[in-house]
Amino acid sequence: MAVLLNDIGNSDSIPGYEVKDSHRVLQRYGFTKEDVLQLCGGIPTEEQMFTNVSITSSTEHTVVASVDSNLYSAVRTINFQSKVIYNDYIRVFSPGQHVGTTLFLRQVLSARRHGFIKLKATAIDYDGSERADGYYRWARLGYQIGMIVSACGIC
Repeated sequence: MAVLLNDIGNSDSIPGYEVKDSHRVLQRYGFTKEDVLQLCGGIPTEEQMFTNVSITSSTEHTVVASVDSNLYSAVRTINFQSKVIYNDYIRVFSPGQHVGTTLFLRQVLSARRHGFIKLKATAIDYDGSERADGYYRWARLGYQIGMIVSACGIC
């Protein structure tokens, strides 16, 4: 059975892209802006109404991708040389709808497909100003303190 990797073609949301790749990272490594969106988790559901993606190269091997939508906001740092994705930030606006879980699972599938070996994340608790439950959500997906998800599973 085929696994749906993304709702990019199934959603009414046509992603808007802003690419500032002065280091020519995407060209050097043969990636498209759509590939970068998929490495961020893509469009998790057909109900996503808009998607704005900003991709900026920070080194010759790294881009920072920011995704803003009506369902979530996320920032990922993707190092194409070391094959590591840093999940810098994610905020799901309506928790409990499986948006974050779907993003993560699709991110893992895309990372595997492109040969990435690690995903790194910091999961936080409520910081006094913003409700955060990453420590709980990530643990439910298999993360443990001090562990990293690799493209082949939990290591």
